[in-house]
Amino acid sequence: MFSPPSTRTAVGSTVVLLALCLVAVGPAAGTASADAQTATPEINRTLDGTAVFSAARTADGGLVLGGTTDYRHGNATLTKLAADGSTAWTRRYETDNRSSVVAVEPGPDGSLYLLQLSVGDSATPTPGSYALSLIRASPDGNLSWRQSLDGARTVGATSGLAVTETGPALVGAAPDEDGLELTQYGTDGSLVWNRTYDVRAAPRTLTATDDGFLMAGTVGFSDPWVMRTDASGAVTTNRTFEGLDPETVAGVVPTDDGFVVAGTYRADFGEANPWAASVGADGVPRWSRVYATSESDSVQDVFPTEDGVALVASDAFDESSATTFVGVGADGSQQFTETVRGVERPTVVPGDDRRVTLVGWNGSPVPDGTVASVVRDVTWPAATDGTGLDPDAQAASDESYYRGQDLRFAVPQRLGDSFELVAVPGEYDEFEPHVVRRVERRPNQPMAVESATLDAGRYYLRTADGDPVALYDDAAYRTDDPTDATFEVEEQSLDVRAWSPPWDVRETRDGEPGPYPVARGSDEATYVDRAAGESDITFVVDSDRSDYGLSVSADRFRGEQADAATLRAMFADNDAFQGIETVHGTPTARFSVDAEANVTVAVDGVDAGLYDLRFRATDTADGGATAETRIVVGNASPRPITVSLNRSSLELPVDGRAAANVTVDGLSAGVGAMSMSAYRTDQPAVTLSMETMVNATSASAGAGRSTDHADASAQAFDANTSTGTVTVGTLGVTADARTVDPEGPSTNTVRYRIDWIVDENGRPYTVPGGRNVTVAITNVSAATDEDRDVDAPRRHP
Repeated sequence: MFSPPSTRTAVGSTVVLLALCLVAVGPAAGTASADAQTATPEINRTLDGTAVFSAARTADGGLVLGGTTDYRHGNATLTKLAADGSTAWTRRYETDNRSSVVAVEPGPDGSLYLLQLSVGDSATPTPGSYALSLIRASPDGNLSWRQSLDGARTVGATSGLAVTETGPALVGAAPDEDGLELTQYGTDGSLVWNRTYDVRAAPRTLTATDDGFLMAGTVGFSDPWVMRTDASGAVTTNRTFEGLDPETVAGVVPTDDGFVVAGTYRADFGEANPWAASVGADGVPRWSRVYATSESDSVQDVFPTEDGVALVASDAFDESSATTFVGVGADGSQQFTETVRGVERPTVVPGDDRRVTLVGWNGSPVPDGTVASVVRDVTWPAATDGTGLDPDAQAASDESYYRGQDLRFAVPQRLGDSFELVAVPGEYDEFEPHVVRRVERRPNQPMAVESATLDAGRYYLRTADGDPVALYDDAAYRTDDPTDATFEVEEQSLDVRAWSPPWDVRETRDGEPGPYPVARGSDEATYVDRAAGESDITFVVDSDRSDYGLSVSADRFRGEQADAATLRAMFADNDAFQGIETVHGTPTARFSVDAEANVTVAVDGVDAGLYDLRFRATDTADGGATAETRIVVGNASPRPITVSLNRSSLELPVDGRAAANVTVDGLSAGVGAMSMSAYRTDQPAVTLSMETMVNATSASAGAGRSTDHADASAQAFDANTSTGTVTVGTLGVTADARTVDPEGPSTNTVRYRIDWIVDENGRPYTVPGGRNVTVAITNVSAATDEDRDVDAPRRHP
């Protein structure tokens, strides 16, 4: 069924390296299903002082690892490991600038072909700041020849390396970035042929097959694209698949009757999940499946297994450093989920039977650029029959369903065994009706379609000879009019916010008169101060759907996933609470809710800390019905800190700006994450801004204003600071001439506060009440007030 390619390589490595070197981002490992069996490594090596970016297996069963000696300043290296994992040799390929081996592939004669990227000291990449070279090395890593490439062409887009009997081949954007270019070199580095294609695609993988080349990537933002050529580069297949819409394509695996394309699916900016689709020789998808894991996982690679494919997934922003393997059967069933922890930025090399070698980093680089890489052999469970679709609803004409629901088609045998699902354009759509799925009858399986990867819109089922099928609860029949057969797929909205009473009845803040929001925090998190007697927080869950199942899970920052006992303590007192169950290895609290529901989180029996709460509609989360929020559960006993500004008042002219530093004292264990906010009411209508100044991997800020109100907030996560006294951010004030009343007062009061802070271990400090700072406009009469009645967006309702 599945055909292993001759050679294959991940494409885009050069782009990843460039991003890593310059902005310190790139694909990283994620948290995977907790119910997966723990892998038992057979080779478990740590390579200190080496950042590995690429890996391949050699004919003798060993490995070659391409990378760099230092994340920020190092030279390109190539290391050979013997079959038992011992180091056979290491070679360096030095350049004047920092460099790395970003792709490596063995040739048929044992020679090694490498892509080496050199990056200059420029903070922003320009055509003169980097260089890309194609290298041939002997089987023992000694340089045979080096071919300089057009770095502006290859690095500016994406590139890939594959090796044939003829020699190495590369794919990337054409020199003018107008189409693609596939180039075949000889074993001596000479140009054999070069082909340019009028294709506006971003290739992700290049594979050398028995009869040519296979490429995969995306066209536009997310349409999967696959192209085949013969051995001379002539195109035999060039297809773009609209209507699948993954976020990214990681690769493609040939099959006897088409191929499986795989990548990452993220519905409506929701969670990232592994995804795969089987496409027949006619170009029509047979199935398209989303494989939810316990976290937001992105697929980095795909490769063939004995009876299907395996997806390699990770999370670029998760601190737990785990890699997820998802086994997918030929029919799309989920055969296994395997987790390996402690590996970031994974590269996977297939081996014999069910064994693969996982190569990656054992953590993020320290500030000086030092990083270590790990090499582990992993054996996953034998394939099973797998988990197929379990339909959530039976499709019926003239009815509506939600994206993410698995839809069953109850069609009698007399109408056939193979059908087509047709997308119908709506009033404002510009496409023609077209087939988006081939739906086939299979033994012992429901005839069903997963709707998560279908676009919202109208569809109908038709027979193999083109007759629309009208579907009813207890019957199905042919019809001449497609409108009699159509049904609708729509998106379920899901929104979660901390509950606050109406503006005119809200409580005071810190003894100051309102109206101000009761919830202490921001859109990023809400603080529950147990030292002050607070014991719970209520969230409003909004949806356009009634009577549906909802699940909630919780992860503690710098701590463990919330277990069943913790979730029960948090949620059991809610009337809609149904119990605790495990979903994809994650304990979840289950609810049965209506279109709007209040969910109260009790914290008396919960450990102090910062918790990520993930809300998912049980049958439509894959289609985008997810929401996230955070709560900070304070310590029951005070753990005080003090907060101050370096200026007791702020003065500024019209159209001017003033700022003060926010300093926190008493940080016994530094800062791991934090949020701060400020607000003002009345005139003068100054605009506020806040910015964090701590060393953190993630930070955000927001602000809003209207005539009578302005607020601002800033957050930082995964921070690393000193202890004691730390300047954590700034409070800024701007006086816009167009919004300040020239006849109004010249002074106002801004209220600022630390909403919450947790330390490097995730334990909260007890934050004090807010503080006032006086703001004075020195020439208020110079304001024009021309936009005073035009309200800008506000963060609070």
